[in-house]
Amino acid sequence: MKELFEQDRAISPSTVRTATLLVGALFGVAVGLIILQALLSMFGADPTGGFWLFLIGLTQISLGAGLLLAIYMMVRLLGEGLMAQHRLHDRLTILTDELGSHRTAAQTPAAGPADTPAE
Repeated sequence: MKELFEQDRAISPSTVRTATLLVGALFGVAVGLIILQALLSMFGADPTGGFWLFLIGLTQISLGAGLLLAIYMMVRLLGEGLMAQHRLHDRLTILTDELGSHRTAAQTPAAGPADTPAE
């Protein structure tokens, strides 16, 4: 995967971690707003609703927070997979370079005394 602005460079692991942290922070703010909205609907908006408003508020909290947590865990897992693929690609590149240098060294003749014509 390539950088967004510099297409010649691959994404670094710190960029992936920062992006995952940013998504986590945004989801944390969203969960806070969901909880605030649910608490206001349970206790502040209409006190005549009683038990059903309380259940609806708990459902909002559990489903909203649970869904955002599940999405965050998927994003984090995909980021870890991306970083593992980058490490694997780097290792394979090193191995390919090393094997290529051994092959070229084996194909070049050894530097030794030149053959002299027989007399």
